[in-house]
Amino acid sequence: MGFNTTPATTANYTNNTYVDSLALTYDQSIRKPNIDPTLVNPFGNQMISGFCEMTMAMNGIKNNEYIHVESDYIKEVVKLAGAESAGSAGASVTHTIATAYKWDAANNGGAYVQTGNTTTYPVRVNDVLMFPNRVKGLVTGVSGADYDVIPLNPTDAIPAVATTDTIIIAYNLMGEASSQRTSSSKTVFEYKNTIQTLRNDHKVTDRETATETWFENLGKDGNSSGWYNEAVYDAYKVLMVELEQSMLIGDQVTNTTLADTSGFGTVLGSQGLIPWMEAYGNVETYNVGSFALDDFDSLAAKLVKYEGSRKNTMWVGHTLSVEIDNLMRATTGLTAGGISYNGTPSDSRSVAFGFGEITYGGFAFDKKHLSIFDKPWGLGAEGQKFTNMGLVIPSDNVIVPQFGGGTSSVPSLRLNYLETKGSNMGFRQWETGGLAQIPTSDVAELNVHMTCDRGFEGFAANRYGIFKAN
Repeated sequence: MGFNTTPATTANYTNNTYVDSLALTYDQSIRKPNIDPTLVNPFGNQMISGFCEMTMAMNGIKNNEYIHVESDYIKEVVKLAGAESAGSAGASVTHTIATAYKWDAANNGGAYVQTGNTTTYPVRVNDVLMFPNRVKGLVTGVSGADYDVIPLNPTDAIPAVATTDTIIIAYNLMGEASSQRTSSSKTVFEYKNTIQTLRNDHKVTDRETATETWFENLGKDGNSSGWYNEAVYDAYKVLMVELEQSMLIGDQVTNTTLADTSGFGTVLGSQGLIPWMEAYGNVETYNVGSFALDDFDSLAAKLVKYEGSRKNTMWVGHTLSVEIDNLMRATTGLTAGGISYNGTPSDSRSVAFGFGEITYGGFAFDKKHLSIFDKPWGLGAEGQKFTNMGLVIPSDNVIVPQFGGGTSSVPSLRLNYLETKGSNMGFRQWETGGLAQIPTSDVAELNVHMTCDRGFEGFAANRYGIFKAN
């Protein structure tokens, strides 16, 4: 460049207009900008609570699919295929068991190739059945779905039975020199789920890796000035957020149209906690704005029936949390001394309108806020109902009897991860490109890749409860 001598100086005192007119060739003022070196994150680091890793045990596996088996009740009830009229006092009657209460065992199990099924029913000869009105009768004959029953007391009559009535198999009575009874065995059912793979990537070009910003708190460690470090950290956080959401709301891929679409044949999904609880747990629905003690009562009754835990953590969205707080403060009986507020005399007094643990019907519900339910970019988005949801999760483990005596404790929830080479609990990160620590190409760029292979596994859904808004 040459020297510009016309004019080299001007007859002007220094003022704002004069300094601003000294623009540089790239349209920047010569004034040093007053930019704070700290990048402000008004939404925090936008990570979520880590609910899954806090509440679920981590378990490494070597397969895409994982299975466990759970047993059913050792006793069964009986309902009838059709309504039956009452019998006469002391007289025998014949009933037909509903098809929902039969069990079909395939004859071709294991090494056998025989076709057909062997069908069994829960009622056996010498069983004592008790009807809804507490009349008891002894079963004297069984033929397929039909059984004959005679009252124990000659003045009793077997009552009329509707299809909705439940008959219980109370006990059995045998005569002298009795013969062997027909065997009875509980059934089991299979839980099956799959690992899923989530991924995120970020690319930065060569010169941009050296470019600095005004900020000094960028990146995972908060000590970088390079924007690409912040971008890579954001990519990691997005992956972790999506992983958390998938463990809560994920579904398995079962649509063959999707699987048969080119490039998507090996995509796997894992059924998440909430769909699993909705399908197999104890669901209690309520109307938004009308949550009542009856809802606790109804769920507690279901937990009693299905052997739920007496100690539970209830993870809720903000809307349901506030609704429960308002219920506790405003319910008649609770306002008249049912709740005791503790206070310590001091110059500064505070009022706590929130409620933590709630005990109802012998069941404790430790209420905690689940922040992901209220994120406006996720489960708390407009139109979603997760902010009105409450997940009632057992605080204890499942106790499993062992062969030869004793028991073992199994976590109620588990996060399975695929034990792949170079991974940390299913998470892997690596670099490619000409700027990678070990260059993989001649392209002047850095590519950062992240994947995570994980899947949800739940045990004993009968012990769980969920509050859902209609």
